[in-house]
Parts: sequence; C-alpha cells; structure tokens
Amino acid sequence: MVYQRKKAAGGKRVKLGLFFLLVFIFFGVFYGVAQDLEPEEPEIVLPSVILEIEDLSVERITAALPEDEVLLTPEPQFPLPEAGELEVGEPEIDFISPQTGTPVFQVKEGKFLTAEAVLGAGTVNNFYGRVSLYFLGEKPEGKILYQHETLDGFSSEPAGSGYNIREDRLESYLNFNLGRVGFKTEGTFADGERGLQGKGNFFSKINRYVQTSLGAEIPMAGWFTLRSAVDIAQCC
Repeated sequence: MVYQRKKAAGGKRVKLGLFFLLVFIFFGVFYGVAQDLEPEEPEIVLPSVILEIEDLSVERITAALPEDEVLLTPEPQFPLPEAGELEVGEPEIDFISPQTGTPVFQVKEGKFLTAEAVLGAGTVNNFYGRVSLYFLGEKPEGKILYQHETLDGFSSEPAGSGYNIREDRLESYLNFNLGRVGFKTEGTFADGERGLQGKGNFFSKINRYVQTSLGAEIPMAGWFTLRSAVDIAQCC
C-alpha cells in the first residue's frame, strides 16, 4: 500500500513537471515568433549638405566732413537807419463822400433838402411808386417816405377775382434838440392786402402795422450821456 501511494505521488510529480515544461516551451516559441513579426525600423537616408562660405570682403567708407568754419551760417548785413530817419507824420487821406445820384437842394445856410421819386409799371396790372423827402444838415433833420405797390390778376386769373396783392407803407423820422436835450422819433404805418383767391366768404384779407419810437439823450459830462427810449407797436 505504501509503495503504491509513493508510486502514485511520483507519477503526479512527473506529470506536473512535464506540464510546466510544455508551458515554458510554448511561451518561448511564442515570444520568438512575436519578435520575428515585429516590423523592422526603416532606414532614412539624408542627403549630404555641404556648406560653402565665400570670402567676404568688407569695405569701410569714410565721408569727409567740411571743417567747422565752412559750416558757419553767414550773418546778414543790413544797414540800420540812423536816429531821426524814422519820423512818421500824420497820413493825409482825401475823403470823398459817395454820390447817390439824388439831387440836393440847399434851403438855407447849413440846411439841405433832397427828394426822390420812383414810378414803375408792369404786366398783370402791376404798379409801383415811391416818394421820399430828406432834410439834412443842421437840426432838425427828418425823413418822409411813402411807397405803394399793387398787383392784380396773377396766375393767369382775371383782375378782381381775388388774385391780388397790395402794399402801402409810410415812414417818418425826426431828429431835433430842445436846449441840451436831443430827441429822435420814428414812425411807421404799413397796410397790406392779400386776395383770398376764391377761398372763404371774403374777397381779401387786410393787415395793418403801426410802430412808433421816441428817444432822448442828455449829455451829463464829457464822458457820460444819459439816454432813454420808448417803442410802441401794434399789429391788426
């Protein structure tokens, strides 16, 4: 019995050793085959590079600069006037008054009167007229102006159909003194008419404008003057 058990145990050990030997041989063969199957590294052939360096010659350029005395800017020589040569006298200007073309009449010594009249006419029943009088010279000074313009029947419409324009204007001015006090007064009256061109129940519309002003001044001293003014205007 003992002999049989030992024999059986010895048989098992032989089988086990044979098994490990086969496994070791198998792995050895597999590893060798795997090494044979690996791709070989490619061989890279690089061209030969030849670096040629030529002999470089360096030329040094030297610029010749002129001497300091040549670069100096020449000083201009201007003759200066002597004392007493720069005396400046008062300028003499011949002033000529503008001529308007309007005749001037001398009323008396230092007093003048000028008058102007303009008349005009055109198509479409157009008429224009202006008359003005000016009193100049010694005070009192004044102005009177009247102007009239009318136009009836424009836009190819007959006269009296509401296509008309009329303007009348009257202006006045007076400048006078009462003792030391100086007065200036102005006045304007304007009357205008516009045709309604058949729109509405009326033939035309009339606008009137009235404006007047009064100013006074009193010299208090050589450098001070008191002034006051009043303006009044009305439109209807």
